[in-house]
Amino acid sequence: YKLLGMDSYSQGTLVHSADAGIDLRAAEDAIIGRLPEYTLVDFSTGVDLDHVKIDLYLTNAFDERALVGRYTECAISVCGGMQYDTPTQPRTGGIKVSHRF
Repeated sequence: YKLLGMDSYSQGTLVHSADAGIDLRAAEDAIIGRLPEYTLVDFSTGVDLDHVKIDLYLTNAFDERALVGRYTECAISVCGGMQYDTPTQPRTGGIKVSHRF
C-alpha cells in the first residue's frame, strides 16, 4: 500500500507450538521430558524510497521465554539428567536500511 506516496508494507507473524516431544522413542521421551507450549508474535513494517528501503522490526514482541529445543551430550538414557535447553531469542527490535544500486 502507499504511505505518503511511498510503497510500504506491514506484516505480523504468529507461531504457536503445543507441547512437543524431544525423541520419538517413548522411554527416552519420558526421561528428557516434553517442551511446554508457547506462542511467539513478530511485527515488521517498512517503506521503499526509490533506491533506499527502511524496515522496522520487533521479534518476540511479548518477550515469551519459550524453549524450542532440548538435547543431551550423549545418549538420553545415559545423560538424561544433564540436559541443555535452547530458548527463544528475547524481544528484539531494530531498523534495517538497505540501498539498491
